[in-house]
Amino acid sequence: MPVSRRRTFRNPILPGFYPDPSLCRVGGDFYLVSSSFEYFPGVPIFHSRDLVHWRQLGHVLSRRSQLDLTGVASSGGIYAPTLRHHRGRFFLVTTHVGGGGNFLVTARRPEGPGRIRCGSMRAVSIRRCFSTAAACTTLATEEGRTSIIRSLSRPSSI
Repeated sequence: MPVSRRRTFRNPILPGFYPDPSLCRVGGDFYLVSSSFEYFPGVPIFHSRDLVHWRQLGHVLSRRSQLDLTGVASSGGIYAPTLRHHRGRFFLVTTHVGGGGNFLVTARRPEGPGRIRCGSMRAVSIRRCFSTAAACTTLATEEGRTSIIRSLSRPSSI
């Protein structure tokens, strides 16, 4: 029976360890990312056309130069990524707990390669782009602008 006619589905639809999911729709395609904590590669990304059947495309942070987890304690690392799409580009904002704070990754294709904006986490202070003391959880699009919404602060235009 086609998925569109089914009324119930067996859970979990995405078995395994994928906490803090963020979902993004682009046309008829859905993309999902999740926290990866202290594990490398970081931030798994999945694709679905029906929200039931998912295929992993890879990881957003797949190069050691993007994600240094040296010395990160258990339950540290990458927390609660948020994925959005705007004007042909994917935007992912997340937090590296215990290793650099908030940062942004952009890519034209969901499977990458991704590019960390505002410099690498090791070379450039993330504070130039985001306050590491503020929670950086949402990307919003309005009138052709992409903004990062932070708690305790005003939106920062990208």
